[in-house]
Amino acid sequence: MKRFNLLASILIMLVSFNNYAADINFTSTTIKSPRAGMDMSAGFFTATSNDDFLIKSIKSDLIGRIEIHSMEMVKMPEGHQVMKMRKIKSPKILKGVPFILKPGANHLMLYQIDKKINAKKELVLKFNLETNSGKLITQDVLFNIN
Repeated sequence: MKRFNLLASILIMLVSFNNYAADINFTSTTIKSPRAGMDMSAGFFTATSNDDFLIKSIKSDLIGRIEIHSMEMVKMPEGHQVMKMRKIKSPKILKGVPFILKPGANHLMLYQIDKKINAKKELVLKFNLETNSGKLITQDVLFNIN
C-alpha cells in the first residue's frame, strides 16, 4: 500500500509539473551562427505566459554562458551614436505581456560557443524559471540556428 501511495504521489507531481510548464510559450526562437573565428553570438525569442516568471538561468551543453542583455543606441557628445549593452540581472516574463528579444533591441548574448554548433541547425536551451511562489520550473526550448 505504501508503494502504491508513493507511486501515486510521484505521478500527481509529474502531471502537475507538466501542466504548469505549459503556461509559458516560446516562439521566434533563433540563434545567429557565430561569425568565423568568433565564439560569441546573439539569440532571440518571444515568450508569453499565463503567470509571472523570473528567468534564473539559461544553459546549453555547447554554450559556456548565456545572458539576457538590454541594448540601446546612445548619442555621444561628439555627435555619433554608440551601442550600449548591459546584462539584465533579473529578467522577468510577466503574465500577459510578451517578453520580446529581437535584433537591434534586447537579446540573448551567447559566450564561449563550442565550434560544434556550426554543424547544427537546431539547439536546445534549458530555461530555469521561478514563479512568484518560488516554484522552480525547467523548460527545454528548441532554437533554430541561422
